[in-house]
Amino acid sequence: MRGYCYLNGRILPLRDAHVSVLDRGFVLGDGIYEVVPIYAGKPFRAQQHFRRLQRSLVAVRIPLPFDEAGFMRILNDLVVVAGQPPAPRELFYLQITRGVAPRVHA
Repeated sequence: MRGYCYLNGRILPLRDAHVSVLDRGFVLGDGIYEVVPIYAGKPFRAQQHFRRLQRSLVAVRIPLPFDEAGFMRILNDLVVVAGQPPAPRELFYLQITRGVAPRVHA
């Protein structure tokens, strides 16, 4: 959203965001993503997007790193950081991976 992201518990400019090349999402595509449209500063159907994210993470056995209230807090914090006036349309793109984990080859 206008050059900001939420990464590992922090909101920061995209230019300062770094993901390990060993992250399983980067190396293996092992993760889930969700996109929430933001219209005039208001998340569209955020509760439904959260529930779909939750179902997807359960299906692939990735722990959910926050509850619904935490999800809404992140969305709202990003809208605030993006600034005023709010853009007519923005996208909140969320990707959750297993993170860095040892690779075991038999």
